[in-house]
Amino acid sequence: MNKTELRQLGDWISYIPAEEEPLSSDVFLIEGERYIYAYDVGSSQRAGEQLQSLPKPLIVMLSHFHKDHTANLSALSYERLYVGGKTRQLLKQGETLSEDRILIQDGPLLELRRCPSVHENGSLILTVNREYTLLGDLIYPRGEPDPSKATAMLKELASIDTDWFVVSHRKDKVFEKTVFLRMVKQTLSITQP
Repeated sequence: MNKTELRQLGDWISYIPAEEEPLSSDVFLIEGERYIYAYDVGSSQRAGEQLQSLPKPLIVMLSHFHKDHTANLSALSYERLYVGGKTRQLLKQGETLSEDRILIQDGPLLELRRCPSVHENGSLILTVNREYTLLGDLIYPRGEPDPSKATAMLKELASIDTDWFVVSHRKDKVFEKTVFLRMVKQTLSITQP
């Protein structure tokens, strides 16, 4: 991969940073032995150009359907596209997970799973080598968060075998698991354990 536009996160993950104009999510790239896996594709020209110049076939996994995470999709050539149910409904393309999660072993171990979200229904999250879990916008509430969704989301996140949670759109994007869970619980005012 051309590393000039990328920042590194751990051994297997690089990313194209989020941008404000136009609003574009972080684009995470995991280089496997056969494929490069993109978690979100962003909307910026820079992200689009970087994705078009990858040296291996691309598999795309979208966290959710918002344009800042998906707009570059139409300009890309990819082997597979994984999406959540609502994303599939709106984009009218992609494969939804037939199970709650799928495992992909291609060098790194990838675990793509459905997760309740206070941001959008049908969100997908991606864990890489049981070390980093990419969340997209999962924890950013849209309006007043539904307490039952917030509790379900936090319970699911607590069950994940990971060391670090990674969110999109922030400079300080990587959080140790226990610190992150405590922060989210406080932020969303979740009173249940």
